[in-house]
Amino acid sequence: KNVNSITSVDVATGATNTSDKVINAAHETLLFAKPTLPRVKAEIDTLAKALYGGEADLECYEIDGSEYVKLAYQENGKKSYVAYAFAYSQYGTPEFEFLVHVDENGTVKAVDKILWKVSDPKPEWGYNPPSEEAVDAFFASFVGKNATDIMSVDVATGATNTSDKVKNAAYETLKI
Repeated sequence: KNVNSITSVDVATGATNTSDKVINAAHETLLFAKPTLPRVKAEIDTLAKALYGGEADLECYEIDGSEYVKLAYQENGKKSYVAYAFAYSQYGTPEFEFLVHVDENGTVKAVDKILWKVSDPKPEWGYNPPSEEAVDAFFASFVGKNATDIMSVDVATGATNTSDKVKNAAYETLKI
């Protein structure tokens, strides 16, 4: 069973209360499980290489002590690099993923958005998520920024919490 179907398990006859608790516990283990990375490393390797036109011989480094950045790629002898950043939502699913290409001067050269998820619209709260165009413009606004400038990027309207995580992740890509 997966996270969506595990709650359909039938209870054990004569133990309804206990069975429901077991089902709920099994559901939570799937709901809040956080793998090391939301993608397999080989897929991230391919995405990183694509930012170099697919021809670069990249060395991969695991980043310790960073909340959002777990892998970075660098060509031998070059100061530029590509960092892979992601964050999880409160439900343990990927909230965003992106690659940041940092040039030899410590400035963002390109951003490749892989994933961006926001909550469903909640008109009763006055909440509507940003459009895809607004999200793309938000990511594009990192280009040309250095570590000092990155935190001044305006958040994507309607997604303040996620936007702040993305900004912090972009900042971490420059700190490494």
